[in-house]
Amino acid sequence: MKSRAKRRINSTGRLRIRHQSIKVSMAEVVSGQPLQVRASIDLETYRFPTSASVILEAYYRSSNMRIDCGTVGSLRIPPIITLNELDNRGSVLFRLKVVDREYKQGKLLGSAESIRADEGEQLSKRSIFPVITRDLGDELWKVEVNEELGPKLIINASVPELRSALEEKENWRSKAFVLPVALRIVLGELVQIIRREFNGDQIDAIRKDCAWVADWLEFCREKLDSSLDLQAEQDSNDEDWIDVTVENFCRNHCFVQNVKCSDKKF
Repeated sequence: MKSRAKRRINSTGRLRIRHQSIKVSMAEVVSGQPLQVRASIDLETYRFPTSASVILEAYYRSSNMRIDCGTVGSLRIPPIITLNELDNRGSVLFRLKVVDREYKQGKLLGSAESIRADEGEQLSKRSIFPVITRDLGDELWKVEVNEELGPKLIINASVPELRSALEEKENWRSKAFVLPVALRIVLGELVQIIRREFNGDQIDAIRKDCAWVADWLEFCREKLDSSLDLQAEQDSNDEDWIDVTVENFCRNHCFVQNVKCSDKKF
């Protein structure tokens, strides 16, 4: 991605901490309660000063929360981290910072950005469209698309039966009412990102900078028989492509027929 490639240049000398060194797991989401997570951090291979501070930050849009995790030489990670200062209506991300507090106080020595929590909730083991639960007030569900990490389908934690219904193989009515609309939202965002960042690129070039975009393009081509023209201009018939893709998705799942058949059983 042309604009993102510039942002990836590291001229500060700080060390990039690998995501494998940090694990964040989301606890069960309870409606009306703050999100809670568990975290583990392994910095043994990085040769940071043992006195350097370790800070985990949780953020969602404009809200953020800072968690003091001790020092490199003496980690003190809270066993349960309650995100009570954070907006809990969406997909929370985390960043890890190692900060010098002895030689050059406040200097950022290393960091890891855009860390996802392990939600343990998705429609399949490796899903391009993970499903998570959050407290959405009176909103039943919504789609959230992170440009770097991809889309998620967010279900209201107050209505756990909706998530269960989407995971049930034969619950065609719930799938038919939610998934085509959700797919249309994702495709709309996908097209905007491609035309803004990748216009004219081939799918292999896209994968190097944004794997989820390439995954979705391959899913549409291979599973829904619908290929987006990556060479087209921004004012092309992208809406037509979205319509065809959603139609093919609905046809593949025979939503109308399956909903009619399921209604006859009751």
